[in-house]
Amino acid sequence: MISTLVHIVLGGVALLILGVVGYVTVRIIRRKVLDQDLTSASAGGFTLLDFKRMYENGELTEEEYLRIKAKSAARMKEQFLPSKAADLADPDSD
Repeated sequence: MISTLVHIVLGGVALLILGVVGYVTVRIIRRKVLDQDLTSASAGGFTLLDFKRMYENGELTEEEYLRIKAKSAARMKEQFLPSKAADLADPDSD
């Protein structure tokens, strides 16, 4: 009876440890993915949403906001479609 109880308790502890290790692993992976998303979407520490808010608050002119938005879009295209961006940059490469 006592040995069965010990096995149950040890099994519960093992499951608890496995759950904690899984939780920590998921948190670490999620944090790394979110950090990559934020750095790829940001320009100089700001996200495009930050620039939009600055434009809406009158801190940026429409011209400045549109220029930042275009640069950000170009960076994202280059990051996700590097071969097409290279082709567009040098049309005489054929």
